[in-house]
Amino acid sequence: LHGGAGADSFVFNTLPGTDNIDMIADFDVLLDEIVAHGVPLSIVDPTSGLRRMHPLVRGVLTAELNLTRAAEIAELRVRAAEVELALGARTRAVSHLIAADEFEWAFDLAFTSVGEVYRTGHLCSMGAWIDEFPPEFVAGSPDRSSAYALALAYLGRRDEAERWTRIASDHIDGGPNSIDVASTRARVVAAIDRGDTDTVRAEVAALRLRLGADEIDRDRDSQLHTAMAIASLVDERLDDAAYWVRSLVRWPDMAERLRALGHPTRAAWEAFLRGSLEESTDLAEGLLDEVGASSGAAPPVVAELYSLLAHLALERVDLEQAAHWSSSALQRLNGRRSCLHRFIIDRVAVAVTEATSGIEAAIRELRSAGEGAPPTLAVRYELLLAEFEARGGLRRSATQRLAVLPPSPRKSLALARLALLADRPEIVRDTVEHLVDLPVALQIEAALMSALAAPGSRELERAIAIGAEQGYVWTYRREGSEIGRMLRDAMAADPRWSATRLAAALSSDSPDPVFIVAALTDAERRVLAFLPSHRSLPEIAAEMCLSVNTVKTHVRSIYTKLRVGSRSEAVERASETGLLATSPRM
Repeated sequence: LHGGAGADSFVFNTLPGTDNIDMIADFDVLLDEIVAHGVPLSIVDPTSGLRRMHPLVRGVLTAELNLTRAAEIAELRVRAAEVELALGARTRAVSHLIAADEFEWAFDLAFTSVGEVYRTGHLCSMGAWIDEFPPEFVAGSPDRSSAYALALAYLGRRDEAERWTRIASDHIDGGPNSIDVASTRARVVAAIDRGDTDTVRAEVAALRLRLGADEIDRDRDSQLHTAMAIASLVDERLDDAAYWVRSLVRWPDMAERLRALGHPTRAAWEAFLRGSLEESTDLAEGLLDEVGASSGAAPPVVAELYSLLAHLALERVDLEQAAHWSSSALQRLNGRRSCLHRFIIDRVAVAVTEATSGIEAAIRELRSAGEGAPPTLAVRYELLLAEFEARGGLRRSATQRLAVLPPSPRKSLALARLALLADRPEIVRDTVEHLVDLPVALQIEAALMSALAAPGSRELERAIAIGAEQGYVWTYRREGSEIGRMLRDAMAADPRWSATRLAAALSSDSPDPVFIVAALTDAERRVLAFLPSHRSLPEIAAEMCLSVNTVKTHVRSIYTKLRVGSRSEAVERASETGLLATSPRM
């Protein structure tokens, strides 16, 4: 309560963002009457006469006014909304308008720029008012239905988003193109959230076919373009990714909007997949400053940036930083498990676990991460799990898993790795040579497998040429000590590579990360326990009640998984990694 000039008026002034009610009255008389009725007041500012009323009293007064003077209260709320808008407080303005039953104006403020609300991280605010609009009001307009569906999709309320998308779609035939675009946008956002990149591509392609690509581009719909960029980057389709990322900066007046939608993050990812680690690092580190200076970046965009930083740190074998950034990315998603961004983070988080705790721990973590994923995301987790199982030597499980998965470059590489473990070099060569348009890390992996399948060929030199100069380290070292020795010898023979980060990493005395050790079966662990002894293979076979050929098979598999070439190296390697301490003798 505040006495005005000459104490002839007062302002009933609540806390910011709530009711603001101006009244003209004799201030002294009114104040005496209020105090006489025992209303608890506390002085806020003695010099100005500002006093604060207890919140319970405010609630009682507000309820009484709503009952007896509803029309005036509604008018005052509209005035309050105007003031809040002038101050830039759109969230509070929307709340006032909803309370005043001004749904049309409130809806326009709330949902015509859903992308802006999403970008500024105000999804919680949007979630607070989204259920306040009467369903019949929303359904009364196709524009409102499609905008409402998009808002629900951003909030991750998939079932409701799909229902409202269907309602909006009923208006498409004979309706304006804007309804078609808005309805498609809602379906695309929902598909991105559940990891269904095939639907993203199909929806955008169908829309461009219906309305014409020129019209979509003329509307400069950056949300559809950025969705296509995300889908292409996640699926590692480099040509498509490059096209959509570049198309996002085609229009001069779009720079600020694109920055808001995370375009620089997409460009940094595109550079990473293309193999330009230096460019990707520069873009990512530049974005860190912007993210740190502004709380306005959308959480999924920040999560993308942090997961990229984790991938970059992992490639440098900076495991502490990789773990830090992957953990930070997960925090930004605020517990959302079943979404595409979560899968991107899990991919690097599990790789960190592989590097620090071994392949078996990574496989356990990956199985847990994929639990409860939507069908399209579940396929991605299954493929990633098959990759790790193939790397860990779990042939039967990996083979069964891969058999039911759709074709993809990563599936082909996993099959090639299984062929390598089975000593089938011809299958490795045939599988790898048909792979095109791969991210650089996968190109390196394919070339290294070819080099193992064909020792003495030029595949190792090709593998070095692909990524050594750009700073790739983890992708090479992950393949184990046998490849490490081959790389050291090849790089020492060619002075072009002597100054690369890879050469420095291979020549250092630091131990290899744990991730080079594949999972051993129980039988292989029992055989391993005998290798430090001086017993021959026939003696070990007799001790274990196995045939000599079976023991030989186990020993060959142990050498392959430990990436060694002799019994003494296997014992040394198993001692370094702690495998001998846990290998049973029975």
